[in-house]
Amino acid sequence: MDDQLKAEFEKRYADDTNKEKEINKEREYLKYKISKDYKLNEGIWEEWKKTFPLGVDFTFLKDKPYVWRILSLAEYTGVVTTVQKLGGDSDDLQVKIAEAALLYPAINNFKTSAAGLASTLANAILESSGFARNNVMAFPV
Repeated sequence: MDDQLKAEFEKRYADDTNKEKEINKEREYLKYKISKDYKLNEGIWEEWKKTFPLGVDFTFLKDKPYVWRILSLAEYTGVVTTVQKLGGDSDDLQVKIAEAALLYPAINNFKTSAAGLASTLANAILESSGFARNNVMAFPV
């Protein structure tokens, strides 16, 4: 009976496994492409992986890659506390989240970058850090 159940399970989820492999392959290709196109150190992804054990993620905005690290709850809470102490608002929180997590490219001043960049990155960073998509904008400031 267990063999039959296992066979049914494997058949049912074979497509999911193949899709996951394709997604992972695509992500690895994109990491390679980012490294080559933007002349990043060849071992930078492994270095980031070791330095930030919670993980590193990335996205493309207007065909430009943005790479960030996943924040721990303690880091997130620290950023929120800092913004609250400074009397900041949700825009300030978004900027601080992006500043805390962004690995590449270096952005010296989010206030002078595209208006939605910090917000878009903060949403992606928080989602990667485990916040549910619908709760990402619910900043407790």
